[in-house]
Amino acid sequence: FKRTDGDDSIAQKTPIGILPKLDGFDLEGLKITDAQMKELLSLDKNFLLDEVQEIRKYFSEFVGDSTPIEILKQIDQFNERINNFKSE
Repeated sequence: FKRTDGDDSIAQKTPIGILPKLDGFDLEGLKITDAQMKELLSLDKNFLLDEVQEIRKYFSEFVGDSTPIEILKQIDQFNERINNFKSE
């Protein structure tokens, strides 16, 4: 319940939102390694950049000029967050 109590030390900001850090879970009694947890919580920057392009393509092909400027800004901001993200 640390996050709900405002303790941000167990979470990290990412391009897709706030994700828990590796030490943010009580894994006692579970058969999961640190490497497995790291993989579960990892973000593939290239995958995310490809996703942004797919999102752009979708709006271009199916919505076209009717796409609200606010949506286009959100896509640009998402792309910027991904490009600026440094994974741990």
